[in-house]
Amino acid sequence: MTETPATSAVHLLLDVEGMKCGGCVSAVERRLLEQSGVRSAGVNLVTRTAWVALDPDQPAAVDQLTEALKALGFPASLRSADRPGGASPSDDRDWWHQWRSLTTALALMVFSGFSHLAMVADWPLPLVRGIGFHAMVATLAMALPGRRILVGGSRALLHGVPTMDTLVGLGMGSAYLASMVALLWPQVGWDCFFN
Repeated sequence: MTETPATSAVHLLLDVEGMKCGGCVSAVERRLLEQSGVRSAGVNLVTRTAWVALDPDQPAAVDQLTEALKALGFPASLRSADRPGGASPSDDRDWWHQWRSLTTALALMVFSGFSHLAMVADWPLPLVRGIGFHAMVATLAMALPGRRILVGGSRALLHGVPTMDTLVGLGMGSAYLASMVALLWPQVGWDCFFN
């Protein structure tokens, strides 16, 4: 924390995780401004930081601010002086998580593509050519690389601050659910969108 003599406000710089769009930025900024003792706040999506000016007479505790953001689904921590702009350990974890999600998604895409190729080439592989195979690939895609989007979007929606994950999750979830209904109850007459 630093104190600026001109305004006598106490300034904090918080590292905020999980922001992906303007809706996230708006939600974080709004939540910070709702906290008692916060004079002003600004959030930067690119640097994933929040700058907070606190009222010197009744400054909000750092723990209060980070807990408020964590409850909203955006874990935050005070930027330490020894790490003015470098990557945090959570950045490394996030990078590896995204890398694993990408490789899993690519593998699932190859399996799906192989299935389409088997249908076009008329290969005698009934297991791979069936809609059940596509349902399995879609289920794995939702449960593995898509899980983070579904969980994050649901959490944001429950907190009343929908994000891009909410929008993508609603689209994914509704298409998946409609396709599962079409697969399990063909008499409904709906199309399956797994492939």
